[in-house]
Amino acid sequence: LLVITHNLIFLPFMIILPFYLLFLLLTSEKKYATLIKFLFSLFLAACLSAFFWFPSLLEKKFTLVDNLLLKDLADYKIHFVYLKQLWNWPWGFAGSAAGLSDGISFKIGKLYILVSTLSVFVSAFLLFKAKKIHFQVNKKIYLVLTLSSLLVFSAFMTTNYSSFIWNKLTFLAYLQFPWRFLIFTSLFSSALIGAFIAYIRPQIVKIGFSSVIIILLLITNYKLFKPLYIRNLNDKEMTSNKIIEWDVSKSSFEYVPTGFPLERDSRGINQPDLTEDDLPKQKAYIMSGDAQITGLDTAPGKYFLKVKAKTNSILRLNSFNFPGWMAKSDGQPVSIDEQNKYRLITISIPAGEHLIEAKFKSTPVRKIANYTTLISLLTLIALSFKKWLIPTRN
Repeated sequence: LLVITHNLIFLPFMIILPFYLLFLLLTSEKKYATLIKFLFSLFLAACLSAFFWFPSLLEKKFTLVDNLLLKDLADYKIHFVYLKQLWNWPWGFAGSAAGLSDGISFKIGKLYILVSTLSVFVSAFLLFKAKKIHFQVNKKIYLVLTLSSLLVFSAFMTTNYSSFIWNKLTFLAYLQFPWRFLIFTSLFSSALIGAFIAYIRPQIVKIGFSSVIIILLLITNYKLFKPLYIRNLNDKEMTSNKIIEWDVSKSSFEYVPTGFPLERDSRGINQPDLTEDDLPKQKAYIMSGDAQITGLDTAPGKYFLKVKAKTNSILRLNSFNFPGWMAKSDGQPVSIDEQNKYRLITISIPAGEHLIEAKFKSTPVRKIANYTTLISLLTLIALSFKKWLIPTRN
């Protein structure tokens, strides 16, 4: 689910996953069986999500992803966090920038760091000083030590000291901002605080300490819940066609086809060479020739048109050409010309009346990915109902 819901966080998660495997092996009595189950689960998860990541990986070369997401202000090399920023940094309302000019806070939180450290010290004391520790307690201690290791590692990955890892694991560049590892520091520090509270006895003291922690967190963070200013906007304004077609859409130009024109803005950053006035006013139109569109029916990934042409004409469909688009004229395949400024679908129409059809279909890569996901889903269902499908022997 992680690769589907937030694929950027999936990248650092794959680095953290081996730590979890190590914890499972340390605390398991059947280490070989645990390893096999873990690897099988990982393989099944990869196959289940193949419909998403497999085409993304193999077909991103047809988009501007690498040109817009890996360069200039999105280059991870200028977004490393300084150690003092992890301990304390002013709360801001701006963004990430090079050096110490960030307008955003990257602090983990003093209370989180202090209580997490206490949890580690208590676990280390129980691990190295106690002579006989019950297996369940031992497992809890290993869990705390694993979480603390992951916390330190996650914080380390936000700093420039980890640049050698970022340089070696080139896929991490798509994360853009090393401080995204702070998502994991929040998770692991919170878990460590919970682990420390679990050590406390008796129950009344545990409840009291938990209450104090919650109150302190609310008091110290209350001031952060105040916006810089409030914009006088309503739902109608924010969901207008202008907002959706331009303000929102222009933030996702990395997914347009390769060859789309780019220009350098005032900051020296690659931006699409497109203005709001360049947005199409029609879904389809005749570019040249004497022709008329007498019928038009569209749906996501589909065009159905009736064209009456007195002369040979050129038809333009206002959709980017991308692998998978296929066009037909009167049921016969016709070629798509994309040699235009914005790589839009362009079709030559001979004189006469014609029924034009254009559809966005699955490529072989997408078909393989979809079938892989389908087979994996059926496998998962079969495994879930194993005790009903396969009689259990006494």
